[in-house]
Amino acid sequence: MFPEMDGGAEDHLALLENLILGGLEQAMERGQRLDGSKASAKFMWAPVKVTAQPSPILPWRDKEAMLSAVWSAVGRAFFRSLKERATEVQLPIVKLGGAILVGMPADYSVWAQQRVVETVDALGGMAIVSSHTNDFIGYMHPRTQYERNSEHNKQFFHYENAMTWYGKGVADDLADKAIESAAILLPAGDLPN
Repeated sequence: MFPEMDGGAEDHLALLENLILGGLEQAMERGQRLDGSKASAKFMWAPVKVTAQPSPILPWRDKEAMLSAVWSAVGRAFFRSLKERATEVQLPIVKLGGAILVGMPADYSVWAQQRVVETVDALGGMAIVSSHTNDFIGYMHPRTQYERNSEHNKQFFHYENAMTWYGKGVADDLADKAIESAAILLPAGDLPN
């Protein structure tokens, strides 16, 4: 269920169905057959250090601020029970031919994935970014998404902020490391024409 959206379970399931089927259709349209003799494979771990930070809380201006405080308090309590203040997470990065598979140790938003995908495309490869891989350090959005303050997005950002355990810039740090690793793994000789 998407807490930022009105509607019943049927609406939410229909949305998920459209997203999944649309993604499959797009994957089939973009699919390419690889010559097995040219499809080199490489693997690396890409470490990223993260440090716990207080969950953001909106100013006490209206009733929405109370919701923000509750979500953030729950998020902080949950975080304190499970994680150390500072830790290092590892991004598994796999290169298969011109494709780069990136595992993110978080619920990594589409907005955050977009920069990785577009940058790897510009390098001549194709990126696939997967969430919930090898660890879980919260919900991740790019810093620019946290800075949006529209009435429409208030509840969405209260909910997401409750799980922003390592600060608003972590999604960008993870994207930077994934892009840096992709550039290492995609030398010009391996790229498709």
